[in-house]
Amino acid sequence: MGLLIFRSASGERDPITDQVKDSKKVTDQVKQWRAMGLGGLGVVGIASTALGISLASSIEWISRLFHK
Repeated sequence: MGLLIFRSASGERDPITDQVKDSKKVTDQVKQWRAMGLGGLGVVGIASTALGISLASSIEWISRLFHK
């Protein structure tokens, strides 16, 4: 405990402050990755829905040909 007080009083940079600065950079990067990931999931979801509807319509159209 005395070592911590001595370091603070001597004017040295606190290693915890450096870690907090680094963690903020990492947190910002993770937020950016998350935003990009959610955007990518949204695009894939919309494309999958469109493909599913197209496939369902195609199957329905083909079944009408054979049903007659």
